[in-house]
Amino acid sequence: AMAELKKVRAAAARANRKPAKHRQLEYGLWAGGMFGCIAVAVVAMLFNPDRGPSQMPVNDSNLITHINLNAKTWKAGAVSFFEDWTIRDVKSLGGVAVSNQVSAIQECALQTIDLPDSFDSRERWPQCCNAPVYDMGNCSSSW
Repeated sequence: AMAELKKVRAAAARANRKPAKHRQLEYGLWAGGMFGCIAVAVVAMLFNPDRGPSQMPVNDSNLITHINLNAKTWKAGAVSFFEDWTIRDVKSLGGVAVSNQVSAIQECALQTIDLPDSFDSRERWPQCCNAPVYDMGNCSSSW
């Protein structure tokens, strides 16, 4: 039984051997393919360098499309004020980031009330809305 097993293994090894010219061809194709992939990647990086997320323009149409595919109750759009701004520029405005504090935020109990079809604070509180609105620049409280 042992002799038979050795004969089967020897026959299988002979059947799986490839001629040397085929091994050289396979190696050449593999090495050439790898070199080709690296060359294409280098050329792609030269002509289209990858921008990090913070360098993406705020009004980028692909970003707006991505947001709108995920937004359920509102629609994003380009804003002329932020033309030529990047995500990094907008983040510099400040604000409060809560992503690391989600577990510390308590849920608010909301009352169920009927909302009016329209509301204008200028009509409701005319004494408060007689001054012009100013752009506060880089102060996040103005947004």
